Amino acid sequence: KVLLLAHTLLQSVSCVSRHMSRITLLSCVIAVALALLCAAPVAARSVSLSKVPRDWTLIGQVESETILRLGFALKQQNVEKLQQILLSVSDPDSPQYGHFLSQHSADALTHPSPQAIGDVHSFLTAFADSVSWNTAQDIVYIELPARIAMRMLRTRFHVYEHTTGLRLGRGRAYQLPDEIAERVSFVSGTTRVPRGRSA
Repeated sequence: KVLLLAHTLLQSVSCVSRHMSRITLLSCVIAVALALLCAAPVAARSVSLSKVPRDWTLIGQVESETILRLGFALKQQNVEKLQQILLSVSDPDSPQYGHFLSQHSADALTHPSPQAIGDVHSFLTAFADSVSWNTAQDIVYIELPARIAMRMLRTRFHVYEHTTGLRLGRGRAYQLPDEIAERVSFVSGTTRVPRGRSA
């Protein structure tokens, strides 16, 4: 929720903005917005495993009946509109200056559409018996055997072992159908091997 973070950050910055020139303030706002937009995740059509940290070692392939827990994070909508609001509430010459959105309003604006939620739900329930949504309904979790997960994500899962003995099942890459990739930012429990022990 990159732009929501920017919106909150600029609420804090506004208390010192009276000591800044209009050009300086707008320059800061635009820089923050563009930097955060560049950091925002793109459609998860095809994602590959990043470099494995030194304290993890590839052991072998995950057994087919190993249960994997995966999380599908849905893309936000109205991101450009939120960006426009972010700029206007931070511009001293704008009628909206200082009128920051509440957290509830910002969440409602960017929440995944009912169509996106329905499409992802239908896709996942074709492979898993049940799904579990978080309270905000922007991340959905499933648990399923590795053999089914590999078919769903068109990948192979392998076991990586940490120097402490902790083992994780991860894929070297994954792919989603185009229509689902457009709805999903990323899939957790797939291509990320964490630094340290935390999974």
